[in-house]
Amino acid sequence: MKKLVIAIVLLIGFIFNVSAQEISSHTIGIRTGDNDGFGVEISYQKRMGDINRFELNNLIL
Repeated sequence: MKKLVIAIVLLIGFIFNVSAQEISSHTIGIRTGDNDGFGVEISYQKRMGDINRFELNNLIL
């Protein structure tokens, strides 16, 4: 019974603390690996609206 109460309390706490990720206005990232396992890609994203982004990728071998 004690474990059930603790599980319910943790579940309720988790539900109230869950939040979605915020979209930042500018992001930059690096991706490694290709279909053949080689290559590096630099990615830049700019926020265009609430749910839209502009993405620019540059492949570097």
